[in-house]
Amino acid sequence: MNAQNFKNRNRRGTGWAGERLTIAKEEYAFLAAAKGGDSAAFETLCKQSANTVFQVARRVMRNKEDAEDVVQESFQQAFIHLKSFHGDSRFSTWLSRIAINAALMKLRSMTRPKPKSRPPGRKSKTTARIPNSSTPNRNGSEFFPTP
Repeated sequence: MNAQNFKNRNRRGTGWAGERLTIAKEEYAFLAAAKGGDSAAFETLCKQSANTVFQVARRVMRNKEDAEDVVQESFQQAFIHLKSFHGDSRFSTWLSRIAINAALMKLRSMTRPKPKSRPPGRKSKTTARIPNSSTPNRNGSEFFPTP
């Protein structure tokens, strides 16, 4: 980095700190608009974070197609729960955490064994038990007392 560039970076309001501050202000404005119901502002926030969220999802899923599904699920969950975002962190950080959770849930559902389906017409081993007059309940009285 040359001396002039370094000097410009250290001026007040310019450089890395100034860029971060500008980005944070823009993000806050988009976030406020999105919480107010502006879908275009939410779309802008998602587009700004999409690459990061995809990379996180791809690292967890190890598959491009599954990562894309996770990103889509993450955007849906973020939109549903946008009101609960308090702004303690960056929106992209919050969205990345949603993506990690969605990816882990997808992995869990993929590794869970699927229940075996019974062939049609075959009854299960458990059958409904119909009480009769000689079957007592827990307190010793009969279900159908004889008159």
